[in-house]
Amino acid sequence: MTKISRLIACLSLVAVSLVSPVSLAQVDKAVAETLMKQSGMWKQLESAGPQMREAFVAAASAPESKLSPDDGARLARAAETAFAPSVLCQQALVVVAESLQPANEPALTKWFTSSLGKKISEIEERESAAMTDPTEAGSAGEKKLLAANPKRKALIHSIVKATRMAESMTDLMMNMTNALAYGIVLNAAVPGALAPALKDVMKATEPQRKIMLDEMRGLAPKLTAHIYTELTDAELAAYDQFLRSPAGQHFTAVGVKGADSAFVHAAVNFAKTIVEYAKQQKA
Repeated sequence: MTKISRLIACLSLVAVSLVSPVSLAQVDKAVAETLMKQSGMWKQLESAGPQMREAFVAAASAPESKLSPDDGARLARAAETAFAPSVLCQQALVVVAESLQPANEPALTKWFTSSLGKKISEIEERESAAMTDPTEAGSAGEKKLLAANPKRKALIHSIVKATRMAESMTDLMMNMTNALAYGIVLNAAVPGALAPALKDVMKATEPQRKIMLDEMRGLAPKLTAHIYTELTDAELAAYDQFLRSPAGQHFTAVGVKGADSAFVHAAVNFAKTIVEYAKQQKA
């Protein structure tokens, strides 16, 4: 987890589950952008860009890495371009605008413009930018979880369950891993050769899913306890109620769909850049 710790810290705030089918019912982009910004999703995606670059820099500079300093620098620049904040936000915006059901907009606006809705969005934005090590945050959250009263513990687990945070973080990471691997294989293929099947790439990475999911299931309640530590039990209960409402369920589903699309597209473009550079080196 050390190489992707910053990314997981951010995704733990961005990621919420596809808890119900998403019907395509396009809303105006301006409305979608406003909701993304009010909810904190926009700033969380902006934080993810630099965190992705740092994750790849850490991987390139690790003792076991065989990359030269120049190669590592090129890798960092490629990641910076592919996962640029504007790129992630705009790709997510397209998907959110296409997927958001207009009927839910009034309830979403009411929540996100309420004093508690604003407070929670600000907390999530702040934590997304500040959290550098989810393991450390998890340790702090574990202490708060153990010390919490029964009602608060139940609310924390209810929020984790409502958002399916562990499953969502795992899905996002696995989808991005598959996109990166598939992009490398596809772009490295000999011209005219039979293109590899995505299902074959996914089959090769699937053993990682259970390992990651188990890890995320242990981490999610601890992170939730840490992130929302300043909320009272009553505020936490109100947030849980919103997340479980039809509008809350829909928006979290749309949000993860948008974030997933943004990271997958970025991973494919990053893979393409890596392959192009490798081909230049061989030429």
